[in-house]
Amino acid sequence: NMSAVRVAFQSASDTMVIDSRTARLLELVAARPHAGGRGSEKASLFGLFSCRTPGGSRLLRQSLLQPLACRRDIEIRQAAVEALLNDEPLFYELQRLLPAIGDVDLLAARLTIEPKSRGPQWCRAAIRTAL
Repeated sequence: NMSAVRVAFQSASDTMVIDSRTARLLELVAARPHAGGRGSEKASLFGLFSCRTPGGSRLLRQSLLQPLACRRDIEIRQAAVEALLNDEPLFYELQRLLPAIGDVDLLAARLTIEPKSRGPQWCRAAIRTAL
């Protein structure tokens, strides 16, 4: 079903945790600061990629700081990347459609927090707006 949304939980035991010092030294999400300034995100590994959505940016950051540790999960991700590389029209169609999806993570967070203070009508409107 093309309109279905699948939510999956990724256990911390399925990923490798990179401590903040190592992430800084490897310049994963921010380059080391020069002359006492702040490190630049653009000069880091994270900065080499351009994500189409805020959720994509968060997923990339998470993938760099907590890379997959399970061989099966790594191979599944590699197969997905290979499928996109082998189907250029699909790649460009996804690239065109992804920004229209909106920030699904933000919507999910709002729907778990806001319903206490807002009513069902607000939830329906939030979902319609996001979709």
